[in-house]
Amino acid sequence: MGVRGPTPWALIGNILEYRKEVVVKHLEWTKKYGKVCGIYEGRSPTLLVTDPEMCKQICVKHFSSFKNRKVITSWMHTQ
Repeated sequence: MGVRGPTPWALIGNILEYRKEVVVKHLEWTKKYGKVCGIYEGRSPTLLVTDPEMCKQICVKHFSSFKNRKVITSWMHTQ
């Protein structure tokens, strides 16, 4: 669909590339492919969105239009 992203492996997608911490890998992909890129988690296509304004649009304003959202929370919480 014209979304740039890393080339997936058959059946496993980009899962093997998570040998690094997931957040670190997402940052690398963001730098290489832009604030919106496509990855595969197994055989499931996933849209990785790191643009804060677009995240706000997806998670707040158009919440009902995006049914299969996955939220990754940081293990580092400020106290």
